[in-house]
Amino acid sequence: MKTKLMAGILGAALAMGVPVFAQTATADSGSQDAQAAPTGPRHHRGNRMQKLSQELNLTADQQAKIKPIFQQARAQGKTIHQDASLTKEQKMAKMKELHQTTMAQMNEILTPEQQAQWKQLREQRRAQWQQRHQQMQQQQQAAPEAAPQG
Repeated sequence: MKTKLMAGILGAALAMGVPVFAQTATADSGSQDAQAAPTGPRHHRGNRMQKLSQELNLTADQQAKIKPIFQQARAQGKTIHQDASLTKEQKMAKMKELHQTTMAQMNEILTPEQQAQWKQLREQRRAQWQQRHQQMQQQQQAAPEAAPQG
């Protein structure tokens, strides 16, 4: 139960901030794997900066300042995730700290109007994630009940 709770909390943290960090991975990589047609739930990773730019109407200067912030946060997040010496709780704490630092850096670049709009977008995405997560949990709970016994 505790493991599921921790996984859910980590998933929520990732849904709120880290997906934005991951946007440049496929767009900036020169490998053929990164240029191949992406699949799966994260197939839109390469379009995140472009999407954020459109949603917030970022200037070219803002985009140039934000891109390295996301790249650095993605690299740090990957390092945290891969650090086998950390417990789940330590990883969550480090990811939360990384998220807060990144949000602060972003807010220094965005106008007050863009900050409000970005906050609203994050809240909408969080609600969507929670809804999908809840649906998945309900499906998982219903699956054992539907399985034939015998």
